[in-house]
This record gives sequence, structure tokens and C-alpha cells, in this order.
Amino acid sequence: AAAERLETRRSTRRAAASRSDNAALREEISTGKSILILNAQGVPERIVSVVVFHISGDDGRIFAQVGKYEHAQATPTCELPGMKRESSELLGDAFSRLRSTKLSPLQNSIQVLRSECFKTTKNSKQHKVQTKYLRHIFYCTLLEEFEALMCTAATPFEAIPFDMEFSKVPSVATTAAATASERTVVAELGDLATREVFFFPYGTKGAFYAWLWQHEFDFLSSPAGEHTASMWLRHVARPPREQV
Repeated sequence: AAAERLETRRSTRRAAASRSDNAALREEISTGKSILILNAQGVPERIVSVVVFHISGDDGRIFAQVGKYEHAQATPTCELPGMKRESSELLGDAFSRLRSTKLSPLQNSIQVLRSECFKTTKNSKQHKVQTKYLRHIFYCTLLEEFEALMCTAATPFEAIPFDMEFSKVPSVATTAAATASERTVVAELGDLATREVFFFPYGTKGAFYAWLWQHEFDFLSSPAGEHTASMWLRHVARPPREQV
């Protein structure tokens, strides 16, 4: 009976998650940020056009988004900074919108060198549907320093009590780090423990960014790096309330 009850609970949670994913997809389609078609094989396919910034520093590191903050939740996401194009939005307008909203602290500090367009098809983790991404990548270089809220995992945001919820982040109590001290957990992050993490707020949302070497970016954006990315974001903690 207990096993049946547990399975019922799991089924209920899966059904609720599915309804939430479907609602998010419907909202995305209704706002023109994606379209849904039947491809040549008769399979539903979501099509999304995104604008992405590949920003390089003088030392060769790249500026990566390592987490996002929305709906009072933080989610680890190691990827290049980007944004979906809206319905009928010109590429230049989408470029300007990304620079003036999500990346506003950088808008006067970067120079575009070139741009390229790539097409990739893969299954969307969030919407659970095959998705074709049209990625317009703008390769940029940093011209000057910028100002933004900053911390590290070793010296996290501590302006207010930690109360930010996490999405898709394993609880510390359920990881191997549960029996380790905070000092040991931070030590497990290696160089990332003292790596500067920047928080850029935009409206009620925000995102966490850091300068990463290419091998670090490749690792943190892979399935093998999910635990490290989650632990890193958890130790950075949440930004001061007045910033979000």
C-alpha cells in the first residue's frame, strides 16, 4: 500500500510538472517567442530564434551565464548569454534589446567583431519537445571594465538571510557533501570557489555570470558538470533583496 501511495504521489507530481511545461510552451507560442509545426516526419517541432553574445576577455576567457533567477527561483544554466527573438522582431532590434536589458551593465563595454548563424536541433529539457534553434551569435570583445554586483562562493551574498528557492538543484542534504563542512564543500569547487560571480538584475528577474575558460565552460554545460554547477550556484547564494 505504501508503494502504491508513493507511486500515486510521483504520478501526481509528474502530471503537475507536465501541465506546467505545457502552459509555459503555450505562453511562449502566444507571445511569438517560438512556433510549433509538424515537420516532414510528422513530428511536432518547436522552432526558436535566439540572439547570443560570445564575449571574450583579453585573457581568452569567455563571459558565461552560470545561473538564472526568476519566479523566486535560481536555476544553474551554464550557457552563453542570450535571448529569444520576439515575433517579427528584427535581428538588430533583438541585439539591442539583449544588450540593454539582460546585459545592461555591459552595453557600453563591448565591441562586436563579427556574427554567425547556426542551426541546431535537439530536445528541449524544459518543454520536452524536439526543438530547432536558429542561433545568431555575435562575437564580441570587452573594451573596458564594468560595474555590477559581485561575490564568490567563498564570500557569498549575505546581505539578507538566504531564502531563495532552487529549481533543478539537488538539496545539499541529498548530496555527498551533506556530511562535509561548508569549508570542505567550497574547497571541492577548486578554482571556482574564488571565481568572481556577477549578478545582473533586469526587472524582477536576473542572471549570474562569470568568466570561464573554454574547458570549464564545456564541463559545466555538460551532464558531467551538472552537480558542480549546482553546488557553485548554491554557495553563491542569493543577491540582496533590493537588487531583484
